[in-house]
Amino acid sequence: TGLRREHVMGGDESRHGSGVRLRFHAFRRRCGRRGRVRRRVCIVLGGIVGATLATAGASYQGAFQNPLADPYLLGVASGAGLGATLAIVGAAAPTVLGVDPVPLAAFAGALVAVGGTYILGRSGTRAAVGSATRLILAGVAVSAFLTAIETFVQQRETPTLQAVFSWILG
Repeated sequence: TGLRREHVMGGDESRHGSGVRLRFHAFRRRCGRRGRVRRRVCIVLGGIVGATLATAGASYQGAFQNPLADPYLLGVASGAGLGATLAIVGAAAPTVLGVDPVPLAAFAGALVAVGGTYILGRSGTRAAVGSATRLILAGVAVSAFLTAIETFVQQRETPTLQAVFSWILG
């Protein structure tokens, strides 16, 4: 009644073990070269995405001369979150010309947030461009305002709350 090798390893080799082995080899033969090419493409695309994100982060840090700069600084993340929330709550069409509307709404929300931050950061000054400190403070204010609106919308539309959080948290 104790565990024997047959119970742990699958018993009859011809019935269990070799069947798994045959299926694995058939899968390997079928994917073969295409699988390796796909992996290489994914690795290259991952490198490109990583390099793009690093460039964006370095641009933020260089523009604000602040090593702690991030997308939350100008309200970009809050604007994108609000745009995505409004698209999900508004039950936008699943696809518009083959494109998901939620990322488009998030991008539009991020653009609106940056525009609002820029306008607020420039207000009250005669200089062509406000100081970096003024822009950072305007970004924090815009971020707090957009987060408050997003929270309000989420509280009003609780049935879609799980979908909103799933999208925002990735």
